[in-house]
Amino acid sequence: MLGNGYDWERVASAFMEKQGIDSDKKFSFDCEADTFSITSSSKKTLKEFSVSFYKFVMDISAFEEFLSQLPAYIR
Repeated sequence: MLGNGYDWERVASAFMEKQGIDSDKKFSFDCEADTFSITSSSKKTLKEFSVSFYKFVMDISAFEEFLSQLPAYIR
């Protein structure tokens, strides 16, 4: 992983899958190499995701463990 927008999209999608969130119906990604972009028609849904994802990413040990298992979450 290079830490670019596409990588963050993979991580966010895998996080949603792990949490049981149906990302196809609630979110849309428009990432580039230097940009991570996610949108939703629901401001509340987007805020709830962003807060939970931020807390998860800031938990260094949980996040590193998740990254080491990432291929298991990618379909």
